[in-house]
Amino acid sequence: AVTVGSLSGVNADALLLAFEVLAPERLGGSPTLAITRQSGLLRCRACGFERPSDDPFGVCSGCGGSDLAVLGGDALTLDAIDVIDIDDDEEEEEPKRCES
Repeated sequence: AVTVGSLSGVNADALLLAFEVLAPERLGGSPTLAITRQSGLLRCRACGFERPSDDPFGVCSGCGGSDLAVLGGDALTLDAIDVIDIDDDEEEEEPKRCES
């Protein structure tokens, strides 16, 4: 599972498509990728007004200023990996979850 911020520069749809094309070839089986999308959060440095936004180049809704700080939504985060260890002689086990 990954979280993709709208201000991260990562296109979540392209990431999913690349995973769906490349992962079965590299990992075998039917791997899946769960993507959570996170909106951006900006704060005006002049007046302190905060607002959600997917555009880091906008203007402040409070004072019209353009000096905006990004507070969130600018990261690509690996949240968890489920790993199934399959031995040829054993039945499939439950996935082991690794979380950050």
